[in-house]
Amino acid sequence: MKNWKKRATAIVVSMIFMTIALNTPALAQDPYGEISGEGMAFDLVVLRPMGIAVTTLGCAFFVASLPFTIWSKKRFTQAGNCFVVEPAEYTFVRPLGKPQEAPDKR
Repeated sequence: MKNWKKRATAIVVSMIFMTIALNTPALAQDPYGEISGEGMAFDLVVLRPMGIAVTTLGCAFFVASLPFTIWSKKRFTQAGNCFVVEPAEYTFVRPLGKPQEAPDKR
């Protein structure tokens, strides 16, 4: 019985390592920044609908935060940018299939 458990454990561990090793090239980013058809399809089918949902949820959070942020222009602007503007730009302004660029450190 112990021999069976050792074999099963060895098989599961080797399958995990093979899965990780075989998927690593697929997870690598394109060094040339070219937009692929697969990336565009994934963006269209998965990321854009999620972006719409996040933008809608962000609008709700922004409205909920108004009693706390309306008193300061800086906090009001920060909340609006964080909850509404950034998700909306990601969803509606960014070209299809293009990854989001890192935000500027201000």
